[in-house]
Amino acid sequence: MDFPIISLKHFSSQFDEISENIFKASQEWGRMFDQARDFFDLPIDIKSKKILNEDPVGYDGHTATTFAASEGMSFGLPAGQLSKSDNIHSWWDRERLAETEAFKAQCNDLNLMMLSCFAVHMGLPKDFFEASHSQALPGNTFKLIKYPKMEEQPRDLIPRLSEHTDWGSLTLLFTESPGLEVRDPSNQWHEVPVIPGAITVNIGDALSLWTGKQLKSTMHRISWEKLPRDQDRYSMPYFVHPNLDTNLRLSALPNDANGQPLKHRDYFKVRLRLTWGSVEQKDATKVFGDVDSKTFKYLSTLGVANAGILESHTVNL
Repeated sequence: MDFPIISLKHFSSQFDEISENIFKASQEWGRMFDQARDFFDLPIDIKSKKILNEDPVGYDGHTATTFAASEGMSFGLPAGQLSKSDNIHSWWDRERLAETEAFKAQCNDLNLMMLSCFAVHMGLPKDFFEASHSQALPGNTFKLIKYPKMEEQPRDLIPRLSEHTDWGSLTLLFTESPGLEVRDPSNQWHEVPVIPGAITVNIGDALSLWTGKQLKSTMHRISWEKLPRDQDRYSMPYFVHPNLDTNLRLSALPNDANGQPLKHRDYFKVRLRLTWGSVEQKDATKVFGDVDSKTFKYLSTLGVANAGILESHTVNL
């Protein structure tokens, strides 16, 4: 499978400043990865003092579940608000937070550039998607992730990273290590090449729905075969979300089960509950009473989400 590679230097002159910022961000990956390694090397009792909240901000992990064997540090919230959060450990001092905010801003520049390209290609105004990506709730999330090496592999039901699609518009993925695989339309898995200075861009469910599936959600995973237990892997995804009140509809997309335009709020809520809820029952519409049953059924048949209901099997890493 040939993966498309796009060079920022081919963008027109109006993108020169943004392109320069993104190139600078690419050069600064090493610094961000150094911060990730230093943070994850801290004792677990220090890292876990600020556990991931709903913003989402905080530490997540040193556990393995049926979704992934990993640990992470999330920086959600709209632009410029990280310093106001009380859920970030003091290890992230003013200088480190400033660097993280700057990196997030550069990622968002690239996000808006990519969205404008999609809009123009589809015959829409260049800023069509931009107005719905103001970084209002739920905001965009920058996350540091470590897939740690282990003395022994957990039982079979625990993957390195379960196959799934992301919920939002785009995901920008920075990594120095191989292991990520994507599934093609014929259901074959292919390892994504690691190219120095390159950024992997995944399409999320919201953008897929928004474009009437002209753009396809990227199904991806990390297997034990591609990332053996005796190897560490670090990655830094930047998850992009439209505003919650965004109507995910173009002419090719039908209304929701109640005859209303589907909003990102509806889809986000279902995916959030299914992925992070502690679910024992298999009927999620009973477990999550705040999710309309018609909407839940409708979303489950759209053919883009692969969240499933995650059983809470946990082991220490």
